[in-house]
Amino acid sequence: MALIDVRDLVWGFSQPPLLDHITFQIEKGERLCLVGRNGAGKSTLLKLLSGEILPDSGEICRQQGLTVASLDQVVPQEFAGTIFEVVAGGRSPNGPALVETHRIETILSQTHLPPDVQFADLSAGLK
Repeated sequence: MALIDVRDLVWGFSQPPLLDHITFQIEKGERLCLVGRNGAGKSTLLKLLSGEILPDSGEICRQQGLTVASLDQVVPQEFAGTIFEVVAGGRSPNGPALVETHRIETILSQTHLPPDVQFADLSAGLK
């Protein structure tokens, strides 16, 4: 069974719709890349796949227990401090702090980020 099965999906503000009767499947282990000009529907498709917005018609079937997540295109400006401090701060500037130093060091090791570099100095992609 596919992780996500999209059938005859339609979504749009006007005619023709932005997404017009698209059908595809995403199988376990596949790697995907969405490429297109601004306004082509890439972000909209991701919002539909995550359930953030609903299609005008068609259906999106997700494998039971599947979680679809995405990162916002806008990099938060309010984070300050070193990479270690930002990671230790949790998911948002006011979020719960990660108090376990070992857990923070594991996250930084897995992402290959230097803990003592200022968060503001990172490129948008690294942020």
